[in-house]
Amino acid sequence: YFDNPESTFEQISGPRVRSELRLYDLAMLGDGSRLTLEGLIQDDQLRGTQAEGGVYIRIPFGAGPRRRLDRFQRRMVDRIVRDVDVVAHRQTTEEAAQFADSGLAVSSARIIDAADDLSDSVAAAGANSLVIVDGSGGAFAESDTTTLNAGQAVLGGGSTLAVVGAETGTQVTFTASGSRPTVNGTDTGSDVFQIADDTLLAGLNISGGANGVYGDSVSGFTLRGLDVSSATASGMDLVGNNSGQILDSTSRNNGSYGFRVAVWTAGAIQGNTASDNTSDGFAIGALQTWDLTDEFSGTNNPTGTWSYGTALSGTFTLYDTIRIDRGTDTIWQYATTASAAPHLWKNESGATVTGNPHGSVSLHPGPSPETQPSIARWTAPVTGSVTLNGQFGAGDGGLTDAR
Repeated sequence: YFDNPESTFEQISGPRVRSELRLYDLAMLGDGSRLTLEGLIQDDQLRGTQAEGGVYIRIPFGAGPRRRLDRFQRRMVDRIVRDVDVVAHRQTTEEAAQFADSGLAVSSARIIDAADDLSDSVAAAGANSLVIVDGSGGAFAESDTTTLNAGQAVLGGGSTLAVVGAETGTQVTFTASGSRPTVNGTDTGSDVFQIADDTLLAGLNISGGANGVYGDSVSGFTLRGLDVSSATASGMDLVGNNSGQILDSTSRNNGSYGFRVAVWTAGAIQGNTASDNTSDGFAIGALQTWDLTDEFSGTNNPTGTWSYGTALSGTFTLYDTIRIDRGTDTIWQYATTASAAPHLWKNESGATVTGNPHGSVSLHPGPSPETQPSIARWTAPVTGSVTLNGQFGAGDGGLTDAR
């Protein structure tokens, strides 16, 4: 059984069996002699199965004993059998490392300085790698975007990174060698850095470029300890739906926002500072949803992001006429109240009507679905990525399809 006081160190235990055969007072060696045959087998979670054997011979010198020892006396002169190996309370082992934040195995590590091309070096390092950027040799001047690979960590000199042992789970803090670097983006039309899923960008000064840090619908990322300044657009600009961590960073003197996140779905944004940016220091959007059924309007068309209509000669045309059916259901149509014409309505009758459950919205085409469709159109109010969820059910009879 082995133990380590660190909370992340797993117990390493297993069985051990040891046996001995002892022969005393051998005829060829005289009284007081002893032959011991020993065998041991053990198994533990760290070293697997191990076995060993041993032979010990005890030969008396000088005058022989006056009489042979009895069992109790033999016991008193038995050799002391200690543990076959000593496991120190603190020990150093070599094992593969994993990034503590993502749990991904570190594939490789390299150190670069101002004599290297930053974007090429980061690209060549590949996914799940660690790139240490040492600023001791001066500032980096980059005319193109340094795009991080998935799972990659780019760490400025002097910064720290939590890693865990792949076998023992022991967590340690790694400190990057060198000094904190400055990366200057020399092309105002190119972002200085672009992050990807499960990436880490930490401990750098970033200036210039279009955006200091850019991302598009990224998850599991960490931006930590950055100082971003003098970008033409925003210090940090994340479009689409994003989740991760933005921690202890500064964004200042940028041409637009300090920190701009289109939609933030999960994670932490804390300990950050924004100052002297042309637009807001922080512009963080929440996850937005739009629901055709919940947002149905019996009085306005368009309503919010939704428009109801049909296609006349291939051109979308808003419904402009309302009729009330069953005293509860508002039905939208174009220039007619004929039931066979294209229409859109919500069943609020409290019962299933022509196959449509209560609370559902029905899109009913005209007699020729190809040329008389019924359309619910959604218009995106912001730029970003959209996830579409919905379902179609059987309604009124006739030829139709959904697009």
